Amino acid sequence: MKQRLKSWWLQLGPLERTHTRVLLLLMVVYLLHFVVFSAFFIEDAGITFAYARNFVEGEGFVTYAGGERVEGYSNPLWTFLIALLYLLKMPPFAAAKIMGGLFGAATLPFVYGITKACRPNQKDHIALLPPLFLAASTTFVIWNASGLENSLFNLLLAAGLYRVLYEGSHEKSRPLSALCFLGLAITRPEGIVYAAIAGFFRLILAIRARNIVRPIATWLAVFWLPFIAYHALRYSYYGWPWPNTYYAKLDGENRFKPFRFGSRGWLYATNYLRAYWIAYLLPLYAIGLATLKDRRRYFVLGLTLFGMVLLLWNGRGSGFVFPFENQHLPAWFSPIQKHWDHGRVFFLLASAVLLGVLTLFHAGAIPRIMVLVVGCAAVFFVIFSGGDWMKQWRWFSLVSVPNFILLGLGVGALADAFPKKLQRWVCGALAVLIIAPNTYQTAFSAPEPETSVKDVRRRAVYMSRVQKRMHLDRATLLDVDMGAHMWFTSHEELQTLGIVAPSWKIVDMAGLVDVPMARHLYQEAFVEEYVFKERNPTFAHVHGGWASKTKIPRLDLWETDYVEIPGYPTGGKSFHVGNHVRKDLFMESAPPPNDAHRVDFSDEVVLLDWKIPAPIVAENGNLFVEFWLSAGLHGENFRFYVLLKGNDQDHLVALPPGYDWYTPAKWAQTEAFHGRFDFRLPAHLKAGRYDLGFLVIDSKTGQVLAPPSESPQQVNGAVFFKDALEIVDVETAHAEAQADFEQALILADSGQCEQGWKQWKQARYHVWRDLNWRAEKYDVIVSALAQCHVNRAATQSEEAEKITSLLEAKAYDHRLGAFKQAARPLAKDLAKRGEKAFHSENWDLAYPLLRDAMALDPRLSKVRKITELARDKHLGIEAKERDTARKKKEREAARKKRKKDRVKRRKEKEENPKLAPDNPLALPIQLKNPPKIRKTPQGG
Repeated sequence: MKQRLKSWWLQLGPLERTHTRVLLLLMVVYLLHFVVFSAFFIEDAGITFAYARNFVEGEGFVTYAGGERVEGYSNPLWTFLIALLYLLKMPPFAAAKIMGGLFGAATLPFVYGITKACRPNQKDHIALLPPLFLAASTTFVIWNASGLENSLFNLLLAAGLYRVLYEGSHEKSRPLSALCFLGLAITRPEGIVYAAIAGFFRLILAIRARNIVRPIATWLAVFWLPFIAYHALRYSYYGWPWPNTYYAKLDGENRFKPFRFGSRGWLYATNYLRAYWIAYLLPLYAIGLATLKDRRRYFVLGLTLFGMVLLLWNGRGSGFVFPFENQHLPAWFSPIQKHWDHGRVFFLLASAVLLGVLTLFHAGAIPRIMVLVVGCAAVFFVIFSGGDWMKQWRWFSLVSVPNFILLGLGVGALADAFPKKLQRWVCGALAVLIIAPNTYQTAFSAPEPETSVKDVRRRAVYMSRVQKRMHLDRATLLDVDMGAHMWFTSHEELQTLGIVAPSWKIVDMAGLVDVPMARHLYQEAFVEEYVFKERNPTFAHVHGGWASKTKIPRLDLWETDYVEIPGYPTGGKSFHVGNHVRKDLFMESAPPPNDAHRVDFSDEVVLLDWKIPAPIVAENGNLFVEFWLSAGLHGENFRFYVLLKGNDQDHLVALPPGYDWYTPAKWAQTEAFHGRFDFRLPAHLKAGRYDLGFLVIDSKTGQVLAPPSESPQQVNGAVFFKDALEIVDVETAHAEAQADFEQALILADSGQCEQGWKQWKQARYHVWRDLNWRAEKYDVIVSALAQCHVNRAATQSEEAEKITSLLEAKAYDHRLGAFKQAARPLAKDLAKRGEKAFHSENWDLAYPLLRDAMALDPRLSKVRKITELARDKHLGIEAKERDTARKKKEREAARKKRKKDRVKRRKEKEENPKLAPDNPLALPIQLKNPPKIRKTPQGG
């Protein structure tokens, strides 16, 4: 290898050696520029990372462990590469950075080679300009560093174009360009367009070389056979012809408005051109293709002047350059005004065609035209897609290769028109004009993405802490920004936050990784059926633009079933709001009181019951307490305290009613707060038995709400229960935990599934702080409980009960072999019967059968399509229905009715202040004469 490299170097001429050294230097410059954005990760990259991890860990390409197959990414090859490196133990975040740096640097030599082919036999340094522009380009570098597929896309495009030119002049060369464009077509959906362009020019070069059949047949075979095989496999896996991102973003939404310069696509393009001063360098593209030789200079000049009038003036009022007003324009100009944007578009198209024709008279015509056509296709995609919401023009990073090649050719052609002594100065001045705005953007405007993984991780961590605080064993999230959520709410990531629980289930409001959401607009009937009945999310992050778009806050179910909790800090004094939790998780219909534990603190405030599932806990450990508390008609906020007393030591902890999210003043008379709290036992509480006490203080008056009747249990208004807790050494606590764990396994094995789960909860609360012990036992107990429910399903005669039991088994351990053996045949049968009912137009029967089939076996991707059709018929809606006059009228009538109902409910609440008082969040009030009890900070 060393000898071959030395031989290659010796064969190079002086100019080629100089260019090689400069190219290596530019690659280093690119890497240094790349390091500036070493911390830059766009949030969407997390989607790719999560899919790659899920696939390697045996879950398949799913949104979350146990979920259904969803092609929620549009960069398959990039996802596969991330998965391959993850399989080799490289974390996706590191893998994406390494590949982004290496692939971006590797793009520069190929761009140099293409530029050389566009200027054959030139003994100058112009071919080094496009690599220089790429190395300095903020857009190119920042998106290579983003964690997305941009670096791979640009490398494959540049390498593929270079290889097409190389293979056209070397008859016996292998069709590696076909492999490059195969990779490009699998990297992004629009890659097939570039592959078609490359195939066409490969044919042109073969015709010129008079060697057509064998090289072209080989090229087509190398591209099409794997491409067709991949998409056949992909369709059989996902069941949809396009990625789910297409249905979520574009299907049913017409963003392509080419004849409106005020449309999203054109605004996106023009803003990019202005930000990087390219708008003022547009003539360089014409110069690079037509040159300034002979009479062609007059064509370039005329094209430039005509383009200035057409593009810089809007044809109506005062423009950017021409201060004309409508009243100064002749009447005959009116029809032209109406079609001014049409003229702009046709001018650009005609200019591209004419410049392509003119460049035919140059050496290197075919490479130039190929680059021009690729560049036009790339810009067309930007306009067609309607731009992008992310900062720093992500789509234009995919235009970088043809864009900077054409700019480099323009600089070279303009320099050629000057005397040799001035050519370097001209090149230098133009290079500075192109590089300067990129330097400014890198230094001042582009260090942070609009939505980063770090930003959304804060929300995922915050909601995870809410799960931990409420002691919820499972969670389903309704949100957007799926990348960070998919990654940071997995079972493994939750464990790093001290939560031993299954991965969160996810409902994606944006629909990128959620098939039903992607296939529908936000019709009220669909949202109520799918989101709030079928998925019933535990947490929901709904606010701002997404609240308006989805119309979720307008639904009655949202108003009655969800409570907004405080925002989380995002820096400085700002808080990110819109976080909600399902109210029935902590507010229940008041249960019958347990007379042995009941405490009437007043005529209204009643402790209905309390439990300590594990009354034996380790020293310096955590104590778990749950209780049911009602406020009756109290109508005011109060503070609730738990006290421990014994061995001449005491401890007091404040446990906020309603978690301070839904304060007692808001509780209905029939509601009871089911509180679940754990708190740290301080070091001064030594081993021994302790009494458990409860104390209530009115927040408004600061008075202790003491029970009406005196009893030996009362001490300064607090009510105590004798010997409710025993604190032991760590070894004893672990022995108790192990005994309960073994008992849980026995109960599960004997078919007592619910009792087995309760026994496991008791076991873990003995040693709640020992996360390693809980994690070690978790997989064993959930498998045992899953098997318990599978066994129960086998004994049930009713199909509905069998399905319920199997779904419960799936919730515990979806990878259990026994569950798969029982669930998959049943799911297949349900799907078959559901399809039969669907074709018989029995929608009310078809939908639940198909829904249950999907729930039991999420691999049935093709069943999802007919399930959504059945859902629409069942609900009487149409997927992706467009606004019509009738639909708008119906929605407006429904909106007015909801508003009328809300006004009616508000009046009812005003008449009965207990239903919705407007008391502010009450804070604890320091008593003048508080009970003589030691106070320590709240734990947990």
